[in-house]
Amino acid sequence: MRCSIVVWRVPFYLVGKDFRREVPRTAKEIEDKLSHVEGVLSDVAPTILELMGLDIPAEMTGVSLMPRLLV
Repeated sequence: MRCSIVVWRVPFYLVGKDFRREVPRTAKEIEDKLSHVEGVLSDVAPTILELMGLDIPAEMTGVSLMPRLLV
């Protein structure tokens, strides 16, 4: 049996005054960020938990995307 790995892109938008950039990204910066995957679906829950100020359980395999989102 043949196995293949498929990567499904899942948009993740972080919107709010606390996350507003001082200088908006250029069209080129946006295009560059969209051209490669920053995280995976299992990273969404840890990211939301961090936003809520809650601990991320050790059982979760994902990691928070916050450091990469606020760049």
